[in-house]
Amino acid sequence: MSKREKIIPLASLALLVTLLVFLSGFAFRHYHIWPTRDLLLLRQQFEFYRRFGHWGRENQFMKANVTSGAPRAVVKDAGEVMPGYRAIMGFDVALETYSVRLLDPAGEQVHVWPTSYRALSGDTEATHEINPHGMQMMPDGSIVVNFAKGGPLMARIDACGEPLWTREGVYHHSIDIDDDGTLWTWFSPDTVSSPLQSILQMDAETGEHLREISMEEVQAASERNAVMLALPDGYKLSPVREIRRGLEDDIFHPNDVEPLRREFAPAFPDFSPGDLLISLRELDLVAVLDPESLAFKWTAYGPWIRQHDPDFTETGRIEIYDNATGRGRSGIISVDPATGDIRRFHTPPDSAWYSPWQGKQQRLPSGAHLIAVPTQGRVVEISEDGEIVFEFNNIAGDGVNASVFNAVWLPEDYYETVPSCAAE
Repeated sequence: MSKREKIIPLASLALLVTLLVFLSGFAFRHYHIWPTRDLLLLRQQFEFYRRFGHWGRENQFMKANVTSGAPRAVVKDAGEVMPGYRAIMGFDVALETYSVRLLDPAGEQVHVWPTSYRALSGDTEATHEINPHGMQMMPDGSIVVNFAKGGPLMARIDACGEPLWTREGVYHHSIDIDDDGTLWTWFSPDTVSSPLQSILQMDAETGEHLREISMEEVQAASERNAVMLALPDGYKLSPVREIRRGLEDDIFHPNDVEPLRREFAPAFPDFSPGDLLISLRELDLVAVLDPESLAFKWTAYGPWIRQHDPDFTETGRIEIYDNATGRGRSGIISVDPATGDIRRFHTPPDSAWYSPWQGKQQRLPSGAHLIAVPTQGRVVEISEDGEIVFEFNNIAGDGVNASVFNAVWLPEDYYETVPSCAAE
């Protein structure tokens, strides 16, 4: 056998092995087969070390915004900042877990709730903490929280972070409270990314499920509903594991549900108290759903992109956190559901912020907005004139912020007494 004849089989074998390795790698990545996630995390760690000179942790540390200073909380304009408390959820370097910090009107921390998934779930063998996601502050000093992907748990914790109740299951994204004190959130029997999703009403005192409105029910309620949800004729909503992986997996990605409360109802004559404002990120869809008839009373697709946290406001407008993913700058867009009029909350370049995913916004009585910017690890309060009057950077080190996932403003009289724990 000539030298050439020997080389050809070897070269063919090498090519075949290379092709098999490539296809195997593609399959492992596409179908999320072990150890894909671990390898991606390892790559993330090396990238973090390359950029910042030390190791980071998954979803906990990121480069600080250029405006970061030594103090975590800075009141930049005491005359413009809205009096009241600010509750901020994020990674707590001092506690080495996630927490919710309560800041007084001067920006001083007056209380902290540990929100450790490992502690609440009893999963002490977990290799890392799972970040909390949704939160609802309660006037008695407790908090209701749920957790992000991989953390199938919802809990109400007291001022010390101890559970008053816990519920296992895929409860996710926002948590809101109705006039009657019941809670609303999203729930899935499958995963956060599954097409099988339900709007869930819960008893705040016990965590008991009171009512569940599935997307299958909404789809079946009318042909118009199916069209609004971009579902073809005869489309059957199925668990992620039973459909082709890829673009079809996460067809809704619901991330918010908010009931129309009585105090805002007069500003929305086309809606009724109890109607539900929902957000479906993958469709760029914000809609108002009648929970009784399951009819969509109003729908709008964009101009927001992969939006979060639409809110009814006292102005009669719905305000939306426009992530504007891929555009390099996020914003707040408001829409009048009666007329379709759309406006942008303008901010000058030095007040710009960007979070391609996640995010929370709240219109304050002053007309300012409190904005959580998760991918920058910061919270800003921007006045009606577009100036930053308050800023919180979750500083974790030189040039590094820890994550922030949620923030809410509370009026000065929200608590009879400031929450406290004997351990403080």
